[in-house]
Amino acid sequence: MSETEQREAGYDWGNSRSGARPDGTPRELRSRLRAFLGRYLHESTLADGDDLFASGRVNSLFAMQLVLFLEKEFRVRIENRDLDLANFRSIDAMAALIEKKLAVLGPAPDSAARPEREN
Repeated sequence: MSETEQREAGYDWGNSRSGARPDGTPRELRSRLRAFLGRYLHESTLADGDDLFASGRVNSLFAMQLVLFLEKEFRVRIENRDLDLANFRSIDAMAALIEKKLAVLGPAPDSAARPEREN
């Protein structure tokens, strides 16, 4: 994916757009997920429970782009054990994963760096 395509798909390789972790409210998480997916899929009619993979909207390659987006945007680490398709099937599923991650991490300072990946 070129740098232009990444920007169009919603990637921000600096800090997350807000510069900090979201407050973790379900509405905010879903809104940010919907905005990213809407830009990538060029759709504005995504329902929170829509199965993105079964509908053919996204494929397994995009799932990895989605993982990168989630880590960057919400400043969480997606562990190997989290890489279950069920966690990425819908906006609801991704929001639940992020809510769980944010609850474990607690609030992060605005200047928090992206966590290092485990090997």
